[in-house]
Amino acid sequence: MARRIFLLLFLLGLGIVDCATIRRGHVWSDDLALYISLLATLLLVIPMGKRAYIDNPSIVNYSPRGYPPIFLLLLVPLYKLFGLNLSQ
Repeated sequence: MARRIFLLLFLLGLGIVDCATIRRGHVWSDDLALYISLLATLLLVIPMGKRAYIDNPSIVNYSPRGYPPIFLLLLVPLYKLFGLNLSQ
């Protein structure tokens, strides 16, 4: 029980820090586009290999082909409730 409370408080603290450090005027990179594409893929229940993100074949090592879905699974309910809003 104490572990669950600690985990909940830890995740809540991480969420507060994440929200407090978002700033306007940030230049979003292609890496973020891939991350958001994977988030939408999870929300729409599309196989991970069939995402809409198009890799740049001339720069193969620019970003990974995908990310571990754990953090993305935590973001899916927020994405479903609020939609995609990068400025808030």
